[in-house]
Amino acid sequence: MQKKAWSPFKHLVFPTLFRVLYCTGLRLSEALNLKLEDVDLDNGLLLIKKPKNNHDRQVPMSLSLWKEMKQYYSDMQFHDGHSVFLFPSPRKNHYESSSIVGTFKQIYRYCGIRTEKGSLPRVHDLRHTFCTHALEQMIEQGTDVYCALPYLCEYVGHRDISSTNAYLRLLPEKFAGISAQLEAYCPALIPEVLYD
Repeated sequence: MQKKAWSPFKHLVFPTLFRVLYCTGLRLSEALNLKLEDVDLDNGLLLIKKPKNNHDRQVPMSLSLWKEMKQYYSDMQFHDGHSVFLFPSPRKNHYESSSIVGTFKQIYRYCGIRTEKGSLPRVHDLRHTFCTHALEQMIEQGTDVYCALPYLCEYVGHRDISSTNAYLRLLPEKFAGISAQLEAYCPALIPEVLYD
């Protein structure tokens, strides 16, 4: 993404925003509403205030994202006081969701990447991806599914496990062990798929 005179920070904002969405599973609205005061660079935490379910939470950043965020702060020159938002638009407030969604689709269209059904990926698919990868990683590290699913539910800000389930796209061949554990823990969590 190139630097534009009318939007001097867009080339920094969009890549970092997409990284944050992919690496934390935040909702787009939660990321766009982040203010500088909501980022704890000393401890690698994001404070999500007044989210969809009105339940504030702290979201830890991975070490790689934390490092990227420190570099982003430096590159953005926030010390100049030009913004209170972590992802500022040229008008000094935050970007509109429609602008982010449009740019996201434009990038995928340019790269020629589409879903199996031929549509362009959605920004919200980053949340799906995060949830699936996080659950996979916890299970592979030996975390019991009884602990993993509720932890993931809390991390992404859901009220209950059934909401988290909507984001899990597990392939039975690859995750047979996880599927079996989830089925034992919460029957009908993963619907049976009939193949022709």
